Amino acid sequence: MILFLDIETRGAEFAGGVYRYAQAGAEPILVQWAVDHSPVVVHEWPVFRLQETVDRADRVVIHGSEFDATVLAAHKVIIPMGKQWCTMAQARQHGLPGGLDRLCEIFKIPQDQAKMREGRALINLFCKPNKKGAYNDKTSHPQEWAAFCEYAARDVLAMRELYHRMPAWNCAVERRHFELDRKINQRGVRLDLLQAQGFVRALKRASDRDDARTMELTGHAVESARQRDRLLVHLAAAHDVWLPDLTASTIERRLQDETLPDEVKELLKVRLASARASPAKYAAVLKSACADGRARGMLVYCGAARTGRWSHRTIQLGNMPRPTIPPELMHLACGALGTGIEDLILPDEVPMSQWAADCVRGLIVAAPGHELLVADYASVESRFAAWVAGEGWKVEAFRGFDAGKGPDQYKLAYARLFGSQPESVTKAQRQVGKVVELMLAYGGSVAAFVTGALNYGLDLAAVAAACAPGIPQDVRRKAHEAYERARDGGRDKALAESLGEKVYMTCWALTRLWRSANSAIEAFWHDMERAVDRVLNGTRFVDVGRVRVDREGSWVRIRLPQGRYLCYPDMRRDADGLSFLGVSPYTHQWTRIRTHGGKLLENVCQAGTRDILSHGLANLDADGWHPVMHIHDEPICEEPAGTRTVAQMVRLITDIPGLDGLPLAASGFVAQRYYKEL
Repeated sequence: MILFLDIETRGAEFAGGVYRYAQAGAEPILVQWAVDHSPVVVHEWPVFRLQETVDRADRVVIHGSEFDATVLAAHKVIIPMGKQWCTMAQARQHGLPGGLDRLCEIFKIPQDQAKMREGRALINLFCKPNKKGAYNDKTSHPQEWAAFCEYAARDVLAMRELYHRMPAWNCAVERRHFELDRKINQRGVRLDLLQAQGFVRALKRASDRDDARTMELTGHAVESARQRDRLLVHLAAAHDVWLPDLTASTIERRLQDETLPDEVKELLKVRLASARASPAKYAAVLKSACADGRARGMLVYCGAARTGRWSHRTIQLGNMPRPTIPPELMHLACGALGTGIEDLILPDEVPMSQWAADCVRGLIVAAPGHELLVADYASVESRFAAWVAGEGWKVEAFRGFDAGKGPDQYKLAYARLFGSQPESVTKAQRQVGKVVELMLAYGGSVAAFVTGALNYGLDLAAVAAACAPGIPQDVRRKAHEAYERARDGGRDKALAESLGEKVYMTCWALTRLWRSANSAIEAFWHDMERAVDRVLNGTRFVDVGRVRVDREGSWVRIRLPQGRYLCYPDMRRDADGLSFLGVSPYTHQWTRIRTHGGKLLENVCQAGTRDILSHGLANLDADGWHPVMHIHDEPICEEPAGTRTVAQMVRLITDIPGLDGLPLAASGFVAQRYYKEL
């Protein structure tokens, strides 16, 4: 028996996530279900014998099961995890969006079975308090209540139809990871709420000081440095300083202008500090914490389209800035803010916005009597790319480095560009090696290198001056031809003009030298495209490196080494290249997305390393560990003090089946407060 179940709830503000929402007293108002193919029934809460109905079911299908199961559990209705089947997870496991309404459009669900478009207005009417703080109901709005019940029933119909129509290729191989994700979300992380409160107060004081100084510097023409348009107008009118925008990169570049008046420089610095001084992250921490001081439900299973990587919600721990201070200074700042003595401890020359950015990770702490064990996979994406594409020399280089016998990856990368010895590579040259390794593996060229160089603070003119003499003559000639094509109207015309001939040629040459040194990876890009073309033309499957490309109906699939599929709906080739249907990362709409061999390798590597992480987490769980969070390639466990070691953790997360020959390595640390090693 399959039970298709859904609920409608009402409660306080949902910003803190479902666990905080449920704990704050959210309650069901409607419960609707259908058994197998029977008609949908809609019940008003409380529902007689709901637990008995759940217990009789072999499978309980819910769209977004974490929400419904969590709220029902708070009201003593327990849906065992082993019975739960989430159609939202089913969709995301196959590269589809999670929203029920979007899925109905994609699968062309008949209108009488699809999600009602009026649902949002009905949710606002019945599920949120009105202006008087009370809730509307069937007595106050009888006609709308009838529509609300119809909306609830239609959700079940839509979910049932999608359950049968959506692919399920990844459901079995992902089941263990889906259940573990829920377990980790329910466990949550302990937060330093005193630190969060301290930063909210300190950032508010800093913001007030910035506003006062802005008014002083502008003669009260601008009341706050956060007033972007008014500040731009004032700079132009009062100082004849014209800026296209007030982004951090624009301001930082302009501050290097020695002719800029000191008053303007200070104003721009105030703007920079003010823009970074948002207390939003810290305020989100306070909203997300449950009664026991833990934040739950921050991980979004398969939140990243196509690759299946996790994304984050509420506190958004996945986009924390890279710290600029060592861990010991971060610990000092967190303690000072938590006790309200920051003015006595922290130096005035460092703006509070910088302290706030550097200390976000420190919000995650261990419970009393416990400690955090944090591990980080070493260059896992680069290793996976070399292994999956068959770049043998690089795989062996990683293996040698792990054994303490080989050179550093980035020194080796630079040395292979110019045929030199890794031991002779300088610190500046190593940075160039780092950029080419991180930015060029997926088909990127000059624009990709320039982006990486700017992110890592490289001076492109200095790079050109240092690297140009070592570029072989034939590569130099081709680089000049590439520059001429770009300048004469090619795709990179604007980039070529902004960089100038020498810098553009050097960047182009570095990309070609990297490709020559990584010929198997470059070949993999082209082999992937040819494989897609072959399966589109009827070939059953094509093996490329360590992956397999096939076609199932209108879907092209890439089978990863551990059995999961990357899924590309309606893949096709036209005059502009390969494309498929997916959610655009820019518009967030379901649309046609262009791709190429390098991008396919990127998808494979990000998905493959995601699978390494998920299997590592599963190993930890099976051995009795307590994962509480993972951020990118870092699993974080909270264990009783002194009971576990980092060495044990590393052994478990690198013992991954099905990856013969892939050199995996990791390192880590034990701490009371989470941090990022510089």
